[in-house]
Amino acid sequence: MRAIISRAVQRLDSEKTSPFYQRIQTADAARTSARCITLTSLFGAIEKTGFHIAKEKAGQVLQYGPLWAADNDATVSRTVAVLSHWFSHIRNAAESWWHRGSALDGGLAMSDSVVSCVNVLRSVFAHLDEKRVNLLGLDDEDLCQATTPFALAAGRYLASLDQEGRKAFRDLRGIQGQTTRTRRIQQVIRQSIPEFNPAGLDEFIELEKAQTNAKARDLFDRIERNLQKLVLEELRREYGPDESQWWLLGVPKAVRVDVAKRYEEDAGKRGAKQHYFNLVDYRDIALQNWTLFESLLGFGPTGSKDRRTQWIVFVNDKRNAIAHPSSGVTLSTEELGQLQIYDEWLCGKMLGEGDLP
Repeated sequence: MRAIISRAVQRLDSEKTSPFYQRIQTADAARTSARCITLTSLFGAIEKTGFHIAKEKAGQVLQYGPLWAADNDATVSRTVAVLSHWFSHIRNAAESWWHRGSALDGGLAMSDSVVSCVNVLRSVFAHLDEKRVNLLGLDDEDLCQATTPFALAAGRYLASLDQEGRKAFRDLRGIQGQTTRTRRIQQVIRQSIPEFNPAGLDEFIELEKAQTNAKARDLFDRIERNLQKLVLEELRREYGPDESQWWLLGVPKAVRVDVAKRYEEDAGKRGAKQHYFNLVDYRDIALQNWTLFESLLGFGPTGSKDRRTQWIVFVNDKRNAIAHPSSGVTLSTEELGQLQIYDEWLCGKMLGEGDLP
């Protein structure tokens, strides 16, 4: 089997129709930004159980896998055909990203990404086998066609990633990173093919949901603390440190009434009234004192004050959405990323760094 896989990898690198043409770093080829997929990584991914051998015991093959054919030469050809078909869809969907190789804005045609996509293909074969598809009974062309809907879904996901998404995908490194990439592609495939349910995917999704919401809660807490500190310091500097000054002159009456009510209902257990502001109250304060807060809390270079403080509403809404675990709501990676942008920007304001890129 090792000899068969080695021959298949060599053909993938040497055949002009292959998406891996001159992209595999073989022993006699120097690494370049294009030739950056290591032979050992691709070889190791293909060698794992599920492609050529499905089951074995004490060195004896009990069941051959979908890439096995009548003889060694046929098995090499089948392996090359199926992998070329699978990766051609991925390459064609995100062609510019694929061709960038290991360049700064590349990352798709690199070892970790390729291994992850091979792992996804293995899970596709496992799914088709569970659906009683006789994979060994299919010729090479029909076997390729059986994987096409899954390859197209994977390609659409990879093509949809923006610059930040591509960087985040590339930054997932090593075995753990490969696993996360694999699971995210599987998760997106399931959205197109609901019956696709690889072993362990549900557990991964639940764990990632918990981690995403936990990270978001940390961001919410820091954003609120920084908002409170920034707003109160600015009000006191502008109107005076006494409550009769900053409280009466800087805080809108409607906010004062609501805060006073919460203060009375709680018997002031948190301390002074300033500890009873809601997150959106800081937006109302900023809107009433816009000349004071435009440069501090206005997100973005242009727009109305309502628009430039809308980020506070976003943060407040997302925090309320996950406030109760029983709600089952989970922030998406995109929403978490947006929170991180707001957090970094506000931290920059606290440090007097101005607007961050």
